[in-house]
Amino acid sequence: MNGYQHLGFGTSFLRAEFQSRYRRMLGYNVLHPQGFHCTGLPILGAAKRIAEKEPKQWDILRKMGIADRDIPKFADPMHWIEVFPEATIQDLKGLGAAVDWTRSFITTPLNPPYDAFVRWQFHHLKDGDFVKIDKHPVIWCPKDQAPIGDHDRIEGEGETPIEYTLLKFPLADGRLLVAATIRPETVYGQTNLWIDPEAAYVVAKVGVDPERARDEETLRTGEDRRRGVDASRGRTSRDGCGRARDQPRHPSPAGFVH
Repeated sequence: MNGYQHLGFGTSFLRAEFQSRYRRMLGYNVLHPQGFHCTGLPILGAAKRIAEKEPKQWDILRKMGIADRDIPKFADPMHWIEVFPEATIQDLKGLGAAVDWTRSFITTPLNPPYDAFVRWQFHHLKDGDFVKIDKHPVIWCPKDQAPIGDHDRIEGEGETPIEYTLLKFPLADGRLLVAATIRPETVYGQTNLWIDPEAAYVVAKVGVDPERARDEETLRTGEDRRRGVDASRGRTSRDGCGRARDQPRHPSPAGFVH
């Protein structure tokens, strides 16, 4: 609920509306409430951007018809919840929606019964060993330092973590030339290894544990190495051409590789 509803919402809503009215005509006792999803980062993130006077977020509200004098109010996340669910209710009533408005609700701790029900569900699943805390790839927001969902981003919807397989090609001096692929099953048919002779590459050290870092400088170095970056030993790829050993694939220069 971080804006007025658009045509896409109407398309989805009308499917439920048609079913609700049709089943009532058949004599069914239909429960048709309308909830408002106010949980998560979309509202908090948008409110924070308004508080920071981010031009893009201000322009989004302007295009909704919000007057400039009222935009600063949206720095408070609560204001979004006060404005947009109510506006949606009025739109749906104007549409003649067959909704039972006595059962309308929002999805935040501002609605204690709903919040308690969600908490009960997760505790029940955890007690049954159906959920657990684990590690998995996420889309990370460097600004908020938190994982961020698809619809929580101001841009970049549809982006998902991509898993690469790293292939190690030993060089004559004992180091490894590493290539990444999303199609490891095709490596068996590989005949050439191409690298860009004009690109600057770095020698990467791995295995440094950032958790053991004590001072700020050591932590920064550990983080760089954890990401595979050691720019102090940068080289051009010409140095690695033709130096693979014990491999049928020899690195060859190719300027068209990007």
